[in-house]
Amino acid sequence: MSCEHFSNGRSFFHRCDPRVKLLCLLVGSWIIAALETLEFQVACLLLSSAFMFAAKLPLKETGLRILIVNTFCLFIWLTVPLTTSGIPLFHIIGPYFVTEEGVITALSITLKSNAILFLSLSLLSTSKITDLTHALSHLKCPSPLVQLFYFTWRYIHVISEEAKKINEAMKLRGFSLSTNLSTYKYIGNYISAIFLKSYDTGIQVQRAMELRGFDGTFWLIHHFNLKRSDIVFFTTTISAIMLIFIGDHFILSK
Repeated sequence: MSCEHFSNGRSFFHRCDPRVKLLCLLVGSWIIAALETLEFQVACLLLSSAFMFAAKLPLKETGLRILIVNTFCLFIWLTVPLTTSGIPLFHIIGPYFVTEEGVITALSITLKSNAILFLSLSLLSTSKITDLTHALSHLKCPSPLVQLFYFTWRYIHVISEEAKKINEAMKLRGFSLSTNLSTYKYIGNYISAIFLKSYDTGIQVQRAMELRGFDGTFWLIHHFNLKRSDIVFFTTTISAIMLIFIGDHFILSK
């Protein structure tokens, strides 16, 4: 699912320099992943929730994306508490016990993943993909990675449209899902057709860009203007996250 239309808002995050947002996300995600105490993980979740609230993102669509990510967290809750050794909390069935360490681990993963998700939604989805690509170039990210990021986003939608056309053509010819060899054969042909279409599209795009003189360089015409508010936001955000990180390690050192 694309979040490109989220970039049309009018919040502070929509006006913020994409370079600043990328740096905040990079530092913030690294620190959140390194936290070990639940109290400071909750603090980061509250901070990233405040960011997402300030970004004024559409509640329904944002909630759907959060639900998808937390579906994976559900599988963690179904497995980790039962497979992690530690102090048993209660018995499930047979040799399986829910352990205290397993519950803490599952809760920690859930808190961290949601905090990073909220941070990503508020910082990345409030900028257009072209602006993020531009910002990556300014931050001296390797050119092949920038190209891979941009073209993956650009043509995944083209491939999706081709897949929809093939799917509609199969339905018009009476195809319906079932558990038999004929259905598996058609599904294999469907997947093969998508790969072939993707390959053909890639070749056509490559030739068209080479004919227009593309040599792997994205020439930047318009440049960002770093404002005072961007510097204040960057300093405040990094300071808050670093304080949480220091507090986390101070608690652990006791």
